[in-house]
Amino acid sequence: MYFGEMIILRPTGLYSSEPLFSGEIGKTLIFILITAVCACLPAAAAFRAEKKNLAAGCLGLGLAGAAFFIPWIVAVILVVRNVSFKKKSSVPELVNMGRIYGAMLTVLGLIFLAMGIRSYSSIMGQIYEEVLGGVISSAITTSIGICLIGGMTIACTFARDKGFWGWYMAVPVLGTYCMMVLGFYPAILRYISYIAILLGNVFIGWQVYNGVMLPDGTPAANGFTPRQTSASNRSVPRQQPVVNRSMPRQPLADVGSMPRSAPVGKVNVERQKKGMIHCLSGQYAGAQFELKDEETLGIGSDPRRSHLILTGAQIGPIHMEITYQGMKGNYRLDHSMDCPVYMKGYGALGEHVILEPGTEISVGAPAHTFRLG
Repeated sequence: MYFGEMIILRPTGLYSSEPLFSGEIGKTLIFILITAVCACLPAAAAFRAEKKNLAAGCLGLGLAGAAFFIPWIVAVILVVRNVSFKKKSSVPELVNMGRIYGAMLTVLGLIFLAMGIRSYSSIMGQIYEEVLGGVISSAITTSIGICLIGGMTIACTFARDKGFWGWYMAVPVLGTYCMMVLGFYPAILRYISYIAILLGNVFIGWQVYNGVMLPDGTPAANGFTPRQTSASNRSVPRQQPVVNRSMPRQPLADVGSMPRSAPVGKVNVERQKKGMIHCLSGQYAGAQFELKDEETLGIGSDPRRSHLILTGAQIGPIHMEITYQGMKGNYRLDHSMDCPVYMKGYGALGEHVILEPGTEISVGAPAHTFRLG
């Protein structure tokens, strides 16, 4: 069987050799193009992480891998080892989609496997068994492969972060290969499968692209929006802080021995009765806020619930609350996993963490960055 030529499985169990998509070479070329684009996803992730040399190398490997497969696998491994991604727990939509996508491939594979076994049994003992047996065996093997890809896609939703992101970086290419070999099966089932797999590939690829973390531990800007990296960026005018004066700051209830879910960056800062929050980047770059002992600063987009009001993408109504603990000389951060907060050099933080003076955290895209103390 040559590339671009498939064996179409008839519902009657009879077979005929026909070019893929009834000889329309243009549609075959579309499949090749889709595969090449998906194989460039590792390069796109590296470029988004601002690793241009790695991106250039992975681009070449990805394009070569569209035809020879192995170079693309190398590109995926290189990106997973050298690029940081968000915590798996911060992308529940990708986890859920992965399970749906994997279940869909598994069901398709089982349907096609049953059809292949039925067709093989229908030709047993007939004069053309020897001729068609190999063709049907190939179809059965393909069906098993689709089942395995679907099963792995589900299993990797339970993998650790590196394994999770590595597999889902590979899924769009694997899904495209599944689309290509579906030429064995009836037209209606083929085209429904094409649409479902293609939409799944687009969603998963976009989620992987947006899951990339920058070298400083902050998330890359949403979509193609440039990231504001420094308070000295004069192209963005500084604004006066919009502080909600009508809402009094209330200390949060004592949470007792709160577990630390992130490493603490320690700085030799003398303990003071007052804490300080410095705005390093974002719409309030250069501003600073003073906190008394056990005083809380609420930060978010809702003026009724927040003291410091932020605008921009990925900002929750009450995104986070920072409480200065003067007796301990540190800060308590409280937020929900729906409103991620990132720490420089680490990544996404847990919902309740203790942070030392000197720690830098960021929210939103482009990032609003704050230094504690």
